[in-house]
Amino acid sequence: MEWLQKLRLIQDDTWWIGELTAFLQALFRTLMRSQRKGAKSGDQFFSASHFIHVRPMFEVAWIAFLAGLSGPLQDADDLEVVESCLDGFKNSIKIVCFFDLELQRNAFVTTLAKFTFLNNLGEMKTKNMEAIKSLLDVAVTEGNNLKGSWYQVLTCVSQLEHMQLISGGVELSEPGKKG
Repeated sequence: MEWLQKLRLIQDDTWWIGELTAFLQALFRTLMRSQRKGAKSGDQFFSASHFIHVRPMFEVAWIAFLAGLSGPLQDADDLEVVESCLDGFKNSIKIVCFFDLELQRNAFVTTLAKFTFLNNLGEMKTKNMEAIKSLLDVAVTEGNNLKGSWYQVLTCVSQLEHMQLISGGVELSEPGKKG
């Protein structure tokens, strides 16, 4: 297929983006006009009445959720903050697994796996141990829906096994060397 044909197919498949952008811009202008006129921001409230409403909202806001959970988890050592952030990760992963959102699932699971610090034992803290528990909990509860994200879970399990063998006094040969 010629690149021009591919570009046309992509444009045909994404026609709705322009319409959605125009709609959202008009909605934003209307909101700004109503706020200038003195309308209270809480005058109108819509309640989502079905779980199907969660998917589009999560698809829009997932990056903000990931950033909002990662920042405090990285900076805080307070166990209550750490547990809240890890609960947020577990719930987010539950949502993305339920709706089969591959990119979001990979992002949340990979980020949670990085917080285990299994590749840097010298800097491991209590919050990293809690992240390991959370990752294993996710594997147990969402295992049937993790798909490609199992790689991150199995890598962490492998690193844990490696640590256990080392602490038990087993000498491990380096990869590539014949023992």
